[in-house]
Amino acid sequence: AQPLSSTELINKAREYDGKSVVYEGEVVGDVMARGDFVWVNVNDGENAIGIWLDKELAGEIQFAGSYHAKGERVEITGVFQRASIEHG
Repeated sequence: AQPLSSTELINKAREYDGKSVVYEGEVVGDVMARGDFVWVNVNDGENAIGIWLDKELAGEIQFAGSYHAKGERVEITGVFQRASIEHG
């Protein structure tokens, strides 16, 4: 499937809510561990989308971007949630 832009996900959040989507971009900021899962922010050049993923998968991320360095580019396939009751 063709990756969606962050702008499209934000502007059409109700339409994509609960649906499987593909999104890609640069991992930026910290990889934040939360038990068996992690939060990462992925920026496609327009906006950053928070991604909740299994800690094991996150172990494949070698570099997160910052003002001084480029992060890894990733492609994410998962269920989009415009608002998660579990994560606020």
